[in-house]
Amino acid sequence: MKTEKKLIIYAGKFELPDKNAEAQRVMANAKGFRMLGYTVIFLGISHDRTTSTNLQNTLTIHSDFECYYKPYPKSLFNWVKHITSSTELVSILEMHQNEVAAVLLYNYPAFAMYRIMQYCKRRAIKIISDCTEWYAPFTKHTRPSLIKLIDTEWRMRILNKHVDYLIAISTYLYDYYQDKVPTVRIPPLVDIDDEKWKMPDVNRQKELTILYAGSPGKKDRLDIVVTGVLKSPIPISFWVIGLNQADFCALYPEFFQVDLTKITFLGRLSHNEVIAKICQADYSCFFRDDTRMSHAGFPTKFVESITAGVPVFTNATSDIKEYADKVGSCIILDEISYPSILEGLIEANLQRNRIAERDFFDYRKYLPEFEKIVALL
Repeated sequence: MKTEKKLIIYAGKFELPDKNAEAQRVMANAKGFRMLGYTVIFLGISHDRTTSTNLQNTLTIHSDFECYYKPYPKSLFNWVKHITSSTELVSILEMHQNEVAAVLLYNYPAFAMYRIMQYCKRRAIKIISDCTEWYAPFTKHTRPSLIKLIDTEWRMRILNKHVDYLIAISTYLYDYYQDKVPTVRIPPLVDIDDEKWKMPDVNRQKELTILYAGSPGKKDRLDIVVTGVLKSPIPISFWVIGLNQADFCALYPEFFQVDLTKITFLGRLSHNEVIAKICQADYSCFFRDDTRMSHAGFPTKFVESITAGVPVFTNATSDIKEYADKVGSCIILDEISYPSILEGLIEANLQRNRIAERDFFDYRKYLPEFEKIVALL
């Protein structure tokens, strides 16, 4: 009698349990699969310099999931190996012969993805792609990268069209793939029962308090928000988490001579500390340019703010307006400009509500989407 396979191997650049946005997503997705009777084993990465190169020695348990790690590549040789080799993933597959129903690849490097697809095809193992981004390799923030261009375009335009199922984080990606491969749209999700979401009621500030948490890099326009806050005619307390004032000025040199005393830079905090600070704010905020990257992805910080009961002040990219209309109380701008941000701040000062439907992004509400995937396994 044929044994039913109930094991999914989830592999990618996430750092468990909660050290990056990728980790938040895959952990919630894994809980969705688990509720449908599947076991999930993770293969992620670790920035810890003491991480063993012996895969067996990296095994840890998070939320009752087995988790293995690859050391984050730090040399050219290790980078080449990272984007071309699937040795560690194959090792886990060999450990669980005849048990694996599917390999779930999170934005996996294209060459390594191609290799593992060939491996799985020979063994009748399904391939699922979790697709959450479509970066442009040539931008004003980065130097041209031929390797990045090949990797991105090969994965997005060719390999993803040959998987057995694709999970798209946004409507943009769903629309691109849905007539080429079986596709489901699943935004970043949370487990509302996690302890970090059980926050006590806090006393909010008398003045409007807005928070930004993240690493601006090439995504968020923190500069334009800071300018809006500095020019605002109303009293505002603006907290910045993720960088200090020196980091901010290095990223935006035009602010070196500007008085930033109205801005509170809190530096890097743990994920639980970030959630606790969000709960104390009236709004979380971020703004992103209208690009393919901002429409293809979806910000985890939006989901976390809603789950904390705090509305979001942002602009309309990806599926933000759709979800904001459903949960209410958010302020969504059609454009990024100083006048529109100033108007938004004034509106925020008048409308300081809380989000009632905090479980909107709880993974349990998306089980029908996970059921569509497992139906093909």
